[in-house]
Amino acid sequence: MTTTRPPMTFVVGTGRSGSTALSEILRLHPAVLSLSELLATIEPGALPEEPLDGEEFWEILALPGRSPTA
Repeated sequence: MTTTRPPMTFVVGTGRSGSTALSEILRLHPAVLSLSELLATIEPGALPEEPLDGEEFWEILALPGRSPTA
């Protein structure tokens, strides 16, 4: 039996557009991963330049304070 996953949805906003408030609301759902302002907090070089799949990206996010490329 094959299970079908719902498609991923990305919500992108700019400064002063309500994206932080929307993120706070969406993250209340257990099936939602909200990465509000994540890219503003990642140190330069923390992400590899080559493409990542979802599992690899999640592994990087699970390493707080450590650069995966170090």
